[in-house]
This record gives sequence, structure tokens and C-alpha cells, in this order.
Amino acid sequence: MAHKNSKVKFKLIHKVTLIVLLSLILAMGIHSYLTVSYEREILLELRLGEGIRTVARINNTIECSAGNVSALSDIISIELSSHEGVVFYKVTDPDGRAYISSDEDEVGAFIEVPSVLIDEIMIQNSNFEGEPILLFISRTCGDGTFWFGLSTRSIDQAIWGMIQRALLIDFLLVSVFILFAYILSNSVIVSIKKLTEGAREIGAGNLDYVIDVQTKDEIGHLAVAFNKMAKDLKESRYELECYSRTLEAKVGERTNELNQNITELKDARVAALNLLDDMDKASKELNESYQKLKEADKLKDEFMNIAAHELKTPLVPIIGYISMMRDGSLGELTEEEEKSLDIISRNVDRLKKLIDDILDISKLESGAMRFEMTDISVVDVAWNSVQDMQSYAAGKGLTLKAEIQAGIPLVHGDKNRLMQVLIDLIDNATKFTEQGGIVVEVNLSADNVLVRVRDTGIGIAQKNICRLFVKFQQIDSSLSRRYGGTGLGLAICKKIVEAHGGRIWVESKFGEGSVFQFTLPLKK
Repeated sequence: MAHKNSKVKFKLIHKVTLIVLLSLILAMGIHSYLTVSYEREILLELRLGEGIRTVARINNTIECSAGNVSALSDIISIELSSHEGVVFYKVTDPDGRAYISSDEDEVGAFIEVPSVLIDEIMIQNSNFEGEPILLFISRTCGDGTFWFGLSTRSIDQAIWGMIQRALLIDFLLVSVFILFAYILSNSVIVSIKKLTEGAREIGAGNLDYVIDVQTKDEIGHLAVAFNKMAKDLKESRYELECYSRTLEAKVGERTNELNQNITELKDARVAALNLLDDMDKASKELNESYQKLKEADKLKDEFMNIAAHELKTPLVPIIGYISMMRDGSLGELTEEEEKSLDIISRNVDRLKKLIDDILDISKLESGAMRFEMTDISVVDVAWNSVQDMQSYAAGKGLTLKAEIQAGIPLVHGDKNRLMQVLIDLIDNATKFTEQGGIVVEVNLSADNVLVRVRDTGIGIAQKNICRLFVKFQQIDSSLSRRYGGTGLGLAICKKIVEAHGGRIWVESKFGEGSVFQFTLPLKK
């Protein structure tokens, strides 16, 4: 039950991460919007209250001034000098002429009083020289009016400051979340790389290798299964070796008995019969040992197939998150983060290629590979493959071209799988070629179409050619470390070509380049 829960947790963690991130951004946006709107309303209400109280105090001052304009102007100036945000003020008589104004040029000018103003205070939003203000107009004693403009710019500045702080907090929260997601993804990739290395070592026969993955999720369980499989295989090998030595000893003993019995003419017939009986038993035991070994090999192939499928499952969300981080969906990346993301992406691509190769070889060996056989043109296959690999070869400073004989007829085959074969051969030639170029040739040969991939690379020694098309085999450990590879590509090519009724081989001399070639039977 615990294993099942951890597996579900592992599959859901990437989806939950995305949902939580989107929910967090949405919640922070709504909260910031509501907070700013509420604070703006509070500030406006405070500014309105201040303005109304100021108007009331000024009206009382005007009523008590007894017509002394100079004293009234000084009192109003003093009253408003301590008030924040005053833009202008003015007082008009009943005829609408200003006799007090913050703008001296306006004194004596006629000002039209709104007709709706009776006894109440009129408050409206307005502009003064491009600045947003709250305009207060109040009736004074003697049917005069008091005009008062109060700036709202400080409110807008305060609101903008709040918005900036909210955005900064939101950005920091999202950045922390993205960092957490990156650390989580990186930990998964490290575990997968350890599993890949372990699969390669065990597949190469190193049964003492132990995969060090300490997590308790499905990757950790898979690592435990790897280690147990290696231990079981090692024990089975030891038992087979012991049984083989025992069997050899028994055969030796029986042989000695036979020699002794031959010297004794009386028991010659009995000795011969006993020998035949013992040989029959030994043959049965040997056959049983062979069946056990064959079954163990089958279990290994099945395990590799299952392991490849299990390894491929967590790659889908990892690739998705890498794509989202690249296109900026999860925020802008620094230069160092982009470099780290490139390294992660290259390693994920290598892991995906290894898993695809393992799945292909398993399907081909088990007969589960399905081919879409139609009438196709090998010429199209060659041209498309050369075009797909052109930029890769050019990146190493190599030339890549096709030389195709005219009048090549159709063949019956799977176009995508044949392109896979040709692209793998071109990729292999490019990998082992430092200068010069690669030529893809298509010609007729008897009842077949002959395809050659010729390079000017390092070549292959004759003693190593027989190992080229065997899975997990590479011709030289130093070359393996320098050029990379799993030893599956050529084995897959061989299986695909043979499934089309053709054959594949190589001609090469060390230091003089190589020619990989395969045939496809013509459509009849």
C-alpha cells in the first residue's frame, strides 16, 4: 500500500506544482487588487472628511470676519497653510465676483456659481492645471461662495507605492516557488541518471554494481529491484558454475570407470550400458541447465523492457516543465539558470534516447515491433535523411551529400523505420569522423537496392567488426568514453533491415574510414 501511495504521489507532484503555482499567482493578484481598491476608498473618504471640516471652519471664519477682507484673507491663508494638498481657494460675493483668491490675478473677476448650489456643500472630481483634485463649493453667509481645491495626487502616489510593494512580494513568492520546483526536478534527474548508469553496468555484466538511490518513491523501489536482480543473477551464475564443475567431475569419474570396465572383458557390455545411461542423464541435466540459463536471459530482457517503460514515465512532466521554464511561463531565468537548464535538457535527451533504444531492441527481439509496410521510394528515404542530418554534420565542419542512381524502383517497407536506420548510420559516421565528409549512395544491385554510407573517419580494425551489430557491445572502451553511445544503435539497425528481408554489413580498415551498407529486396 505504501508503494502504491508513493507512486501516485510521484505522478501527481508535477501537476500539483503547476496547479499550486497558478493558484498562488491568482490568489495574490485578487488579494492585491482588493487591498488596493479598499485602501483607495479609505484614503478618499479621509480626504473628503478633511475637506468638509476645512470648509466648515472657513465658513465660520467668514461669518465672523464682519467684512474685513484683508483680515479674512490672512485667516484663510493661515488656516490652509497647514493643510496638505491645497491647490487653490477663493471667496466670491453674492454677485459671483472673487474678492479673495489664491491667484491675485483672479481678484475682481466674475466666477459662475453652479445653479444646483443652494445651502449644501458641493463636492466633485475635477482637474486643475492637469492635476486631479477634489473641488469643494460651499455657500457662505450673505449668499457668497467659498471655492476650495484639494489635490488627490498623494492618494495616487500612495496607491502606486502599495501596488509596487505587492508586486515585489508576489515576485519573491513566485521566485521561491520556482526555485523549489527546480530543486525537486533536479533531485529526480540525479536519481534517474544513477538508474541509467546502473542499467548500463548490469547490462554489461558487472553484477557487483550497486545502485545508490536512497529515495522512498517508485525510483527508489526500482533501484532496489535492480540491486536484487543483480544479486539474484550473480547467485544463479555461481550456482551454474558450481553445477558445471560438479558435472565435469562426474563425467571424469564415469570416464575413469569406463576405462576400467573396458579392461575387464567380462563386464564390458555392462560398463557400456552404464556409460550410455550416465551420458543420457548428463545430457538431460545439461539441457536443464541450458533452459535455466535461457529463462534467466529472458527474464533479464523482460526486466529491461519494464525498467525502460518505468523510466520513460517521469520524463514526460520533466520535459514539460523544462519547456515551460524555457518559454518563460514560470518566470524569467537568469543566465546561470539558463545554462543549468541546457545541461538538464541535454541529459534528459540522452536518457530519452537510451530508453527508446532499449524499448526498440526489446520489441524487435520479442517480435512485438509493428511495421507499416507500404510501397515506398528509397530515394525519398535517402534525401530526407540527408536533409535531417545536414545541420548536424555542418556543425562538425563535415560535408554530407547524397549520390543516387537514376531509375531506382519502389520497395515494400516501413518508411519511418528505414529512415531510422539511415539516420543512425549517418549519425554514427559523423560521430567517428573528424574531417572530410560522409556520402550516402543508392544503387541497384541485382534484385536489391543497395544503400551505402561512406565516411572518412577513423575506421575499424578487422578483429572488432564482428562485434559491431551485437547489442551492448562497443569496439573499444576508450572510444566509448570519448564518443559516447550505448551499443544498441547498430543492433537495432540490423534487426530492422532483416525484418525487411535484407542484410547489413560493414567494410573498413583502421585509419581509412568505413562503408556501412545494407540491401532491400525490390518489390515483386
